[in-house]
Amino acid sequence: MLLKEAINFFKNSLQDYYPDTEVNSLVNIIFEFLTEMSAIQIHANKNLTFANKKYEKLTYFITELKQYKPIQYLLGETEFYGIRLKVNSDVLIPRPETEELVSWIIEEQNEKNISIIDIGTGSGCIALALAKNLNRAQISALDVSHSAIQLAKKNAQLNNLSVDFIVADIVNYVNSGEKYNVIVSNPPYVLDKEKELMHENVLNYEPHLALFVPDNDPLFFYKIILNYAKKALAKTGSLYFEINEKYGAECRKIIDSMGFAKIEVRKDINGKARMIKAVKLFD
Repeated sequence: MLLKEAINFFKNSLQDYYPDTEVNSLVNIIFEFLTEMSAIQIHANKNLTFANKKYEKLTYFITELKQYKPIQYLLGETEFYGIRLKVNSDVLIPRPETEELVSWIIEEQNEKNISIIDIGTGSGCIALALAKNLNRAQISALDVSHSAIQLAKKNAQLNNLSVDFIVADIVNYVNSGEKYNVIVSNPPYVLDKEKELMHENVLNYEPHLALFVPDNDPLFFYKIILNYAKKALAKTGSLYFEINEKYGAECRKIIDSMGFAKIEVRKDINGKARMIKAVKLFD
């Protein structure tokens, strides 16, 4: 089989499962992975022989993709803010919107000697991206999941980055007097009732622990982290959250009610209110 034939086989196998644009994106990702060539090189070498072992792997990918398993889990890795991350079903797949949250922090905190804690770190994507881009910052990262922290530690080693990882449940976590200049979190914020609106690749494969909150308390983790920040965030320190676009006003209200100031909501590239920042002006 030639490379071009393998590509056509892949496209035809998935045409009834994904939109054409997504199939084309999957072609680039899968064949770059299998051939270790860039998209341009693949286009220029379509008449090369596609080895049987690679074909076997390709059929495996097709079978799994028909079950809507995320391509990032199939490959075991993804890219986030210019770093390669190992991912598996113990952690969420990092989203582009979260990169925008990281950009906001880097934009405002660059060239400062600061300490940062990322709460609910998962794969470590936020903490590691900050560690790479804020050379003078001391970064900590907390998660309730032992397996998530183990993967995040591996990602730190792979990228030669230094982060202090903590296994703990923020619901009852009490630090030993540390004061952070920045607290950042992308906590669970999807309502249980929103499950029916989610794609199968998210609902069936990504960890529900990191996604969902009860319908009757959508801001549960925000309130927990805000209470933690009242003690752990240094005066004039900044708090950054990724938020559910439907609850921007409610997030602002509860942050204000807890005494934080300079509250700012930002929209993502799609025009959705997905990030919020506040400053602590009290001791």
